[in-house]
Amino acid sequence: MKFKVHHITKLFYQYRDWFLLAPFGLFILFIAFGFTVDDYIPTLIVFGLISLCIVIFLLMLILHIIEIVTGAKIIIGNDHVEIRRLLRLRRKIPFTEIEEVRYTHEMIPVHTHRGGRGRVRRRRTRYAVRPQLAFFLTSGKCICLNDSPGSYLTERERAKVDPSVDPDTDITLYQAYQCYRAAVDEYSRQQGLQIPR
Repeated sequence: MKFKVHHITKLFYQYRDWFLLAPFGLFILFIAFGFTVDDYIPTLIVFGLISLCIVIFLLMLILHIIEIVTGAKIIIGNDHVEIRRLLRLRRKIPFTEIEEVRYTHEMIPVHTHRGGRGRVRRRRTRYAVRPQLAFFLTSGKCICLNDSPGSYLTERERAKVDPSVDPDTDITLYQAYQCYRAAVDEYSRQQGLQIPR
């Protein structure tokens, strides 16, 4: 079966803002060391580094937007899992190479500014929940996918009152995890193997 998830690579949004702030820091260092525009070599180096930071920022922003649109695909086969992502393209993993699979919820910090006219603006951090599916391979590598939470938070509140409610049922990544578990059970039964699920 094929599942399309709204995977977002952390690299594209976690460190992107540093490349936007770095040119200001470089410019302040340029002035602090007493250089002027008349100093040809230091000016060339600083403006080259500033240009590089801006290009990296724009590249990460473009890749982030493309990834939001395209997402990632998980294809569960009879004896393998195939993962397709933006930069890593396609990866086919046989069930025998998967050591463990974990489905969890990841807390991602989201920074907001609060305050308005006549008040001091304060930076506040709140946390957003993103479902995460991690494949731990026998080679020691870990492949992590995440997805949008959808109605998870609302369903989680309902689950506190009604234990029969599973808050993850509408999440595509969770459905892929359930499909993987069923496929591994069937594969293990046919092959007479014990594969972690």
